[in-house]
Amino acid sequence: MTKAINRLIFVPLYLCLVSCTVFAGKPFNQPTKIDHIEIFPDKKILAVSYENNKDVYRIGELNGTWSDAYQISKLGMEYVTFTTASNNGIYVSGEVANKNTGSNTYYTGRTVLLNKNNKVLKAWNHELGFNSAFNFNNDIIGSTGHEILQLLQTGKVNILHQRKRKTLITLALAKQGELIICNSLPIGKRSTIGLKFGCYKNKDWEFSGFWHSSDNDFKTIPIRCGNWLIEAEQKKYRTYFSKLKIRDIETGELLTEKKRANVSGFSCTDNKHLLLNTGNIGYSLPELEPAIEYNCHGKELIKSIKHLDNLSICLTEQGNIGKLSIKPL
Repeated sequence: MTKAINRLIFVPLYLCLVSCTVFAGKPFNQPTKIDHIEIFPDKKILAVSYENNKDVYRIGELNGTWSDAYQISKLGMEYVTFTTASNNGIYVSGEVANKNTGSNTYYTGRTVLLNKNNKVLKAWNHELGFNSAFNFNNDIIGSTGHEILQLLQTGKVNILHQRKRKTLITLALAKQGELIICNSLPIGKRSTIGLKFGCYKNKDWEFSGFWHSSDNDFKTIPIRCGNWLIEAEQKKYRTYFSKLKIRDIETGELLTEKKRANVSGFSCTDNKHLLLNTGNIGYSLPELEPAIEYNCHGKELIKSIKHLDNLSICLTEQGNIGKLSIKPL
């Protein structure tokens, strides 16, 4: 009788211990449908998702616990256009919807510096949102299209470059933070007599380029990746790239020019490799040859990769976050 009672007590206790152990090992409130990821200085992670027709964000740890969803509107913006990490926290930048007297909506830009405790350390409001932006010495430098702005740690906004021309300015930074200003071709059959399209770095160098403005499906903006500037060549608006070009970031010299089938965008993975579209292959720079294979969240196609010290995380096309693994080809 005593053995039977002990067995009755032991079995439920054992099952409870097993189930409790399994439950404790599961990530709590793990976000899905993620659009942006960044890593805080202490290796906590910011994940921005689109849920119930709104941008929200969570702060947590890979395979660990996560906060509840915070509304992006609490940061004073409607939606997020970019995030970038710094030694002080994570910059979150987006756009603010405004109503004028005619009830029409127009958008202005806003950027905040957020810490791991979900506290806004600083905030900047600017006339328009950024179409490209970078962190240099913990200041944000970004292009609104016709202006290039520097968000100073004092909270002020400094205008670095301004013009009336309507074609969108995009931006890259050289090694010492020098501006590399790039101009896309206009959409439609407008006159382009006397206007230059391509990139230039002060009076050091310039080159003519042939790409149209970016949209959600075709991301044509030139980028810096390590020591190189990556440039698309595009024959028509909203078409796959006919070529990819790799240039020396300091001299503008063309080093590589290659055709890659069905490419509609590219991103830098580790300052030495390029990811084409969403995929699992890292292409070497400047050769632009398949060099390494990435694995993330069950071999899902990768959208972006972030690194901090020995932590490498990845965001997949399906909106899942995972730990990045790499093997040479």
